[in-house]
Amino acid sequence: MIFFLLVLHEVMQLLTFVCCLYLKLKKMRKIVLLPISLLFSVVVLGQTTTTETLNPRKTITELEAESPKEHALVMELAKTKGSFISVIPAKKEIQFDGTISLEKAEMVDPTKMGLTIPNQDQYYKIEGTDKMLVIYSVFTLQQLSTDEAH
Repeated sequence: MIFFLLVLHEVMQLLTFVCCLYLKLKKMRKIVLLPISLLFSVVVLGQTTTTETLNPRKTITELEAESPKEHALVMELAKTKGSFISVIPAKKEIQFDGTISLEKAEMVDPTKMGLTIPNQDQYYKIEGTDKMLVIYSVFTLQQLSTDEAH
């Protein structure tokens, strides 16, 4: 966004310069440049980054402490959509977080498998198959619950 504003500022300065040359009026450059400069500085100063917009990834324990309602919603969603089984992609190198049996992988709910809901998606190789289990993170489950609400 800031890059765009800098480019816009340069374009406006160039247009101002061309207008001044074309009309041969030195006052026009000052008249046009002042409002553009003020607008540019207001827009740049208005740009802020907050931790809320960065949405840091929380652990399930942090979520439980900060928002019991959202924690309950995530735990309920994990029962039916907490994980899924997929074929291991041939062209992509995957760092597995461990192995798991097919019986456990079919349970879907990570807590029933004896796992906690992680703060980033985890991948487990399913023993004796060419498949893997993907355990959704707290963040992914929150996104899924938001999508379902809309």
